[in-house]
Amino acid sequence: MIVLGINAFHGDASACLVDNGKILAAVAEERFTRNKHEGGIPTEAIKWCAAQTNRRIEHVAVSRNPALFRARKVGALIGSPRLFKSALNRLANAEQVANLGLEIEKILGHKIILHNIEHHFAHLAYAYVTGGFKESALLSIDGFGDFVSTAWGSGSNNKIEIMRRVFFPQSLGIFYSALTQFLGFTGYGEEYKVMALASFGTPRYTELLSKIIWTTAQGFKLNKKYFLHAERGVEMTFGSGTPHVGRIYSKKMEELFGPARKRGEIISERHYDIAASLQAVTTEIVLHLAKLTKTAYPSENLAIAGGVGLNSVANGILVESGLFKNVWFPSAPADDGTAIGAAVAVALKNGDDCVNQNNRDPFLGPEFMISKDLGGQLLPKEEMLEIVTRMLANKKIIGWYEGRMEFGPRALGHRSILADPRDSETRQKINLIVKKREDFRPFAPMVLLEDVGRYFITDKSSPNMMTVVRVREEWKNKLAAVTHVDGTARIQTVTKETLPTIAALLEKWRAVSGCSVLLNTSFNENEPIVNTPQEAFSCFKRTAMDALVLNGALFIK
Repeated sequence: MIVLGINAFHGDASACLVDNGKILAAVAEERFTRNKHEGGIPTEAIKWCAAQTNRRIEHVAVSRNPALFRARKVGALIGSPRLFKSALNRLANAEQVANLGLEIEKILGHKIILHNIEHHFAHLAYAYVTGGFKESALLSIDGFGDFVSTAWGSGSNNKIEIMRRVFFPQSLGIFYSALTQFLGFTGYGEEYKVMALASFGTPRYTELLSKIIWTTAQGFKLNKKYFLHAERGVEMTFGSGTPHVGRIYSKKMEELFGPARKRGEIISERHYDIAASLQAVTTEIVLHLAKLTKTAYPSENLAIAGGVGLNSVANGILVESGLFKNVWFPSAPADDGTAIGAAVAVALKNGDDCVNQNNRDPFLGPEFMISKDLGGQLLPKEEMLEIVTRMLANKKIIGWYEGRMEFGPRALGHRSILADPRDSETRQKINLIVKKREDFRPFAPMVLLEDVGRYFITDKSSPNMMTVVRVREEWKNKLAAVTHVDGTARIQTVTKETLPTIAALLEKWRAVSGCSVLLNTSFNENEPIVNTPQEAFSCFKRTAMDALVLNGALFIK
């Protein structure tokens, strides 16, 4: 069976193609429209995915099912009449989802069979089939989807069972987003900035936060007085362009912590400490939910998805806790990944084997030939790697573009900017004049898996850059550009099987520098990661990058 999967009318609208259980293609709409976290219908992503097969696509799966949990929705409305306006907005949203099939038929040019898949079932399905475990505990944590914020259960023999759901208004994702807004980061998807900010603070507000959220035998609970969503709903727009989310926290939050930080205002010690406390409490709850998941389904394996699955600090602590022998984080755990989850849910129901298909590969997006008018010097691979290694040793910053684009928010070696990790000035230079972003944000190291324990206190793989680990004391100064202020780093492990050219570059770099570590950040400048060679070349030309490797062609300024 061939299935087109879609995430629509959520942030990070996306599409994918699954054929007989194998994920063939996946891409987020933002990579075509150039609007971060593009919402609405992923028209261009659908067109691209459909073009990857000559077969007629009859089955389309969307990771939304507004018909679910109606009694709970009515009960919430009766309990809080002020939710009526939000309910009307949700009804309009549900009508959009209901009409989605017609819109897709227009794009594809023929009739389809539309499958509505529960949002968190899609999250769990994506985590399960990409993890590669025949059996696994599964956990999904995010804001909300289909009136649910958290779900856990099992995947075994190509079947998925949800054992527990946490319903509206309880949500760990909403908790983190509300305090992200409180700290002045009001743009959609800026929680990762607060995670970086937390490392500069001391978690001295955890006791105060215990008044806002606490663990229970069923999961956790929010104190609704500190939030607006329980009574008014959440103002969300997921039309064309970058999504917008209205204010979530109530005035009670300011009574507890003082005035909220305005966007652009100087960050004070109080803000750092609130962020640190937020991160500490979130990590505690993630660990609690993982324990509940293991109690419900004892397994050596755990696969995690949902937007909170991007919290690499909590992920790292969970991995190192030893609660599970193996923990898997797919490359796109947030809503973009539900396109794959919806498609494989239909494939699994059809009896397709989705687990034994080596579906871990994150390089599922478009690839392009180089336009001849760009120029560049085509070199033998070995010579090109030698030149790049020498440039890195001379503190040059390299744009690296090869093969198919990564699926998910992290650059994993196909759309990356690479640099020497040993000098802290490299970090400052890239932040200020290449990426042009806040100077408190760290950069990630990519490292050969065979050497990971030499530099970092871990022996675990992290191919999708989803875990933060501690840097070994003797390497903190030697890896200054990728060591965060708290002595940690969000690592990406590399093997010859997953990234053969990058692995060869790391080997050459090790021979020159004494370490098989490079700084790796996404190839962009305050925009979605570059998609086409023209976008890569434009970003290279207008920023302070020194050289560009574009599908094997070398450009030097």
